[in-house]
Amino acid sequence: PEEPAVQINHTKSSSKTGGVFLKKIQYPDLLLEDLFIGSKLEIFSRKYTLVDFGDDKTRGMFQPSQGKGFILIKPDAYNHIGKIIDALLSEGLFISKLRMAFMDKTLSQHFAQVSCGGNTQVFKKSMQMLAEDVSVGIEIFGENAVGILNALCGPLNPSRAKENSPNSFSALYGSDAVKNAVYCTPDESDTDLVKFFSNTQHSSVLDNCTC
Repeated sequence: PEEPAVQINHTKSSSKTGGVFLKKIQYPDLLLEDLFIGSKLEIFSRKYTLVDFGDDKTRGMFQPSQGKGFILIKPDAYNHIGKIIDALLSEGLFISKLRMAFMDKTLSQHFAQVSCGGNTQVFKKSMQMLAEDVSVGIEIFGENAVGILNALCGPLNPSRAKENSPNSFSALYGSDAVKNAVYCTPDESDTDLVKFFSNTQHSSVLDNCTC
């Protein structure tokens, strides 16, 4: 079989003209299983992070072997963001996108709707909570990403979660049907993911800072 090889090209967004930065050269230390969104590589002493596929053909080759999921960490779980991320990574999942942001009324309405369980009062209170403070949206890649995410998040209602999935995020960090810590897309649909990352911007909040 042919030795692993690498070629690095500049994109037009990273240089004026684009073009080849490193001509194709054998690089036996580069393995196919190292090539996934979010992986960090060192090639000839330069550090790289894979953030996206170069074209649709490459995407089609790699994505079928990697499931993709989306999880929303709600404002009430702000103090547990680190623990939730640690749990995701410990399950062998990879984070390809992460953003902390305020959601506008339309986006808050969407996520309140999909996570309220059809309860009108829960929907109204959830929408208000989501619009008042920052949430964290995370795109996840990995084998059986959706199944693992659903298991980690647990039932939307923390009371049910405490009975049926006591180690889930909902059980550990949620308090009621409104403040249930997290929501994850139940299937491989990218609707929630696209809505979140297309309609939010990074948000930095500084409090009691000195310099």
